[in-house]
Amino acid sequence: MPTNYDIVIVGAGTSGSFAAHKLAKIGFKVAIIERKPQEEIGTKVCGDATGGHHFDHIGLEKPKLGYDAETIFKGIKVHDSNEKNYIMASGEGYALNRHKFRQKLLKMALNAGAELYDRHHATQPIIEESWVKGVKATNLKNGEKKEFYAKVTVDASGVASIIRSKLPEEWWVSEKISQEDYDICYREIIELNKEIDTEYAMIYLNTEIAPGGYWWWFPKNKNTVNVGLGVQWTPKAPNPKTQFEKYIRPRIQKHIIRIVHGGGGIVPARRTISCMVWNGFITVGDVACTANPIHGGGIGPSLLSALKAAETIKEALEIGEASMENLWNYHHKYMKTYGAK
Repeated sequence: MPTNYDIVIVGAGTSGSFAAHKLAKIGFKVAIIERKPQEEIGTKVCGDATGGHHFDHIGLEKPKLGYDAETIFKGIKVHDSNEKNYIMASGEGYALNRHKFRQKLLKMALNAGAELYDRHHATQPIIEESWVKGVKATNLKNGEKKEFYAKVTVDASGVASIIRSKLPEEWWVSEKISQEDYDICYREIIELNKEIDTEYAMIYLNTEIAPGGYWWWFPKNKNTVNVGLGVQWTPKAPNPKTQFEKYIRPRIQKHIIRIVHGGGGIVPARRTISCMVWNGFITVGDVACTANPIHGGGIGPSLLSALKAAETIKEALEIGEASMENLWNYHHKYMKTYGAK
């Protein structure tokens, strides 16, 4: 039986949950479709760091130490390959508790009236002529097939681009992303038996350790660090975990008490896609490649994209319909705020 909403959002990550919050808060009927169980939303391999200026731009309360922030940085130091010289970008930054931060955004969305369909896998878009009319999904608990119809479908499914990747090839929004436009990463959160400096996040540019990327050292508290590396995903790219084991672990092996978590991920490291919208359809976050291509930071840009998408959807539906023409202003809003940078 079809279910009707004003907006259906695929993905309850940073951009999906924040967009749902903004749209539900102004009265739209919003559904969020998410593969993970509700309690696991926010578990993602990431550097977990973001600049404080993003929260000022979007009007979101800044993370709080002891809850969704674990450290507040004074800035970030970018080191050259000899690790002696560096340039410093000063400014407030946060080492996030990624799980608690996303759970906070999700709670904001649900409190505003959005409805969550967790453990549901969005399988494909519903297309009528040149419009996206919603998505088909499968309930992972019982296998039930569902159809969610909406005036606007928002793809916030991250690098997987679950809906965008299944749109007709001739639609501009379905632009294919080259493998070499991604970085593949491996990182660990490690508890150490020594105190570390928590004032600055560190990035190290070294083409032997991390070709086409960098390795990072982001303290989470005086005894815990998020450390990892990313490499450009070329045909000859080395395995990032192998690079980690070869170059990073020996530096800290004698200080390791335990590995809290380890895992790999993929991040787009390129310009934002040329067309972020279609009739009845809009993309946010990694689906639109909004991560900063210089350092791969995606949390702040994803929040900004969600805000500008929500503003544009509201304007389009007030005019009458979410046509590509009415949604196109999203490009201008996002580029003016961040993308053109």
